[in-house]
Amino acid sequence: MTLGCSTNDMILGSKVKIVGLTVTRFLMKLFKSSNISLINDSRYYFNFELPSELLMKRKDKFIEKFMASQSLLDCFAIH
Repeated sequence: MTLGCSTNDMILGSKVKIVGLTVTRFLMKLFKSSNISLINDSRYYFNFELPSELLMKRKDKFIEKFMASQSLLDCFAIH
């Protein structure tokens, strides 16, 4: 177990990986190829991101907005 990760985070991470593998498998069947390099190139050119990539971007965006709202609230706080 990694330090700083809860059991729920590990379970969520494994579920995201399973969905990512399912997406990759779907693309392999769609393009009738098992060449992972071809699949990754296709994902890149069609701008198709894996669920794990999307979650990281959304998490980062959320944290950025949360921190901005916290600093805005701190500006209006009465001391």
